[in-house]
Amino acid sequence: MENCLSGIVLKELNRITRANGFYVAGAASFVGQHSFSSELIQVSKGRPNADDLQKAKLFGNDMKQKIAKVQQAADLPELSISGKRPLMAKILPLNSSRMFAHIPEVNLDFCTHCGICIVKCPFGAIDADTLAIDKEKCLRCFACVKVCKPQARKIKYKKKPLVVRFLTNVNRCQKEPVLYV
Repeated sequence: MENCLSGIVLKELNRITRANGFYVAGAASFVGQHSFSSELIQVSKGRPNADDLQKAKLFGNDMKQKIAKVQQAADLPELSISGKRPLMAKILPLNSSRMFAHIPEVNLDFCTHCGICIVKCPFGAIDADTLAIDKEKCLRCFACVKVCKPQARKIKYKKKPLVVRFLTNVNRCQKEPVLYV
């Protein structure tokens, strides 16, 4: 399958860190299951896989060797990181995932009150007492859905046909890790 574009995140992070006086030894773009992936639309399901994890381990070893050889951080050559901003990112506004999916409300009939969703929410958007999600804080990363073993939270799409079509298109090519050493 064709390799997909990796976007501009690493390129931008490299630029920002260098502009703030940091030296970047290496960077990598690894593949993970898409946050909108569900039983209905499976995007990069099972990723990272064993091959991805092996590549990550090799990358770590390469970084360890590279850093061991460097006398001073300033001796690190500047990384040349490629990437293009995807068309959808040029068209849609920031945090546009809010346009395509509802906040994953909890179904208390299935919830075991284990609290893992609270712990795993990167934005602290889930109230510990009610398990309700703060609409302003929620980015729709669906970390709470992914970790919920009893499936008390589910992804509910707002514009289902559009989301299905877009994610099916995204899933058409097999992404591979991209390493910059």
